[in-house]
Amino acid sequence: MDNFDAIQKQCVCSKEAIFECRCKNDIQYLCSDCISSHLQDLNLPHKLESIGININESSRAALIAFIKKNLNILDKTESSILTEIKKSILKIQEHANIVLEDFFILRQNLKSLLITLITSPKSTKEWNIKRILAQDSQDTINELSTWKLFLVSFNTELFEIPWVTYENNYEKYVTPKKLEPKPEQKSMIIPEPAIIPIERPKSYAIVKNDSLEDFEIVKELEKVKIEGKAEPDLFCKGNHRLVWSYTVLLEYFISRGVRKIQCSFCGKEFARPCWHCSECAVDVCEECGNKKGIKSPKLMCDNNHELSWNCTVTAKYPNHKGWVCNWCTDTFITPSWHCSQCRFNICKKCAGIFNVSPIELKDKCIFNHTLKQEMHNGQSICKNCSINITKLGYSCNICNYHICYNCNNFHNFEIPQDPVLSCQNKHLLRWSSLRNFTCNSCARNFKNHSFYCWACDFDLCYECADYIEDMNRRGFKRYDSNRHALEIGYLRNSSNTFCALNCKFCNIKLPRNCLVFACLQCNIFMCINCFKNDKRLAFEMINPFNTLVQLLRKN
Repeated sequence: MDNFDAIQKQCVCSKEAIFECRCKNDIQYLCSDCISSHLQDLNLPHKLESIGININESSRAALIAFIKKNLNILDKTESSILTEIKKSILKIQEHANIVLEDFFILRQNLKSLLITLITSPKSTKEWNIKRILAQDSQDTINELSTWKLFLVSFNTELFEIPWVTYENNYEKYVTPKKLEPKPEQKSMIIPEPAIIPIERPKSYAIVKNDSLEDFEIVKELEKVKIEGKAEPDLFCKGNHRLVWSYTVLLEYFISRGVRKIQCSFCGKEFARPCWHCSECAVDVCEECGNKKGIKSPKLMCDNNHELSWNCTVTAKYPNHKGWVCNWCTDTFITPSWHCSQCRFNICKKCAGIFNVSPIELKDKCIFNHTLKQEMHNGQSICKNCSINITKLGYSCNICNYHICYNCNNFHNFEIPQDPVLSCQNKHLLRWSSLRNFTCNSCARNFKNHSFYCWACDFDLCYECADYIEDMNRRGFKRYDSNRHALEIGYLRNSSNTFCALNCKFCNIKLPRNCLVFACLQCNIFMCINCFKNDKRLAFEMINPFNTLVQLLRKN
């Protein structure tokens, strides 16, 4: 007999008592049938209670202490499990980084060999490659079929065998045995529906929301095992596939006059290449693409820095005959895909191997439509000088893009990747030939190449142009004491209120048509030299959280 059965009481009718009543200097034990008749005697002071057990306070205290102790152990064990998971994943990541580094070296070697074979196969230095190039084609095919340049295998045993064993004994100790009902009570019991256990994959033996981020690498490894999976793509609402675009900034500037892009996913503004649909004007930033599992096909230098289209590279090597392509080793004096940090350059031809076209307008509009020569009646405005075209001009009627006859040669000059390099009248600057000029930003005199607008007589030296373009691409700003961002502006002419102003910090007089950084609300104007070097203004990335923190500190 169980201990619980030993304390069961019986009613006077021999049924199991479920109530006790203290009303006759004694305890009356009553069943559910007899309790109503017992309570009808109103002369007795009834004190009715459900039958319970006599609580031993020492045992209760010991049980409470035991449960608290196990809860504490459970928390510590859970923390230990999460710690071990993080350690294991860090080890996996460390090993993966080593493998990926080897992948990077192999990829660079293969790319270099590929470019050599395409451009100048006779200059190859590898003896075995020379031998293969000289032998019979069938022998080459047979030999290459035996080559295995790399082998990859996955050891996923760690994720298939649960490395944490867990056994729940709650039912065993807390509810070891259910009381069997008496025969006359069995017909009153409605059986509960059976619970069918759900089998979970072994890799999900531990589930905790706080640690889901730590399992990202596991998910990526599991994806690799899926064979035949198509590469993911981004599509706009018009079901057009988004492509990685280096010219998206120029498209918006030339067609709409804006210099920023807004991501259709996260809503942030930026000035960098992105995923783009020209037909529907849909844009997705690189970060949102990465979150969707789609990596951007950017050109990178050997140190994994993103390359950008750069016209000023020719001015950076004044004592040389040009720059050398890091892939084909040929020398050029034209713009390149450039990394200023590493002085790394890729020529147009080598970039074309990876389907990356140069950024240029050679008798075409920004959408690559050929300009057609036609007569105009004064209703079209030239994109390069803003005059009404009344005679012969060149047009793309699809894009409503027109240039006058006088601007035709200037139109075909090299252009920047970022339209932030434009004059005060929003004409896109061109990279000019060697000439004498005064920079409209730093006010220095040069005899060199420059970014130039011939219609407005506006010049930017290569140092100022590189700084402005890099600043805009990286998205950083300076703020005045009122937390207003200093934006690029221009002092138009002597009749304008902007003219005859001085830089707020160095107090030099700002010349006509000068590029400045200004807050019109606070009437603050700053030259580019002070903007780059003055430490009295905050210099920070565009970050709403940082701005909020600064405001809280100020208050």
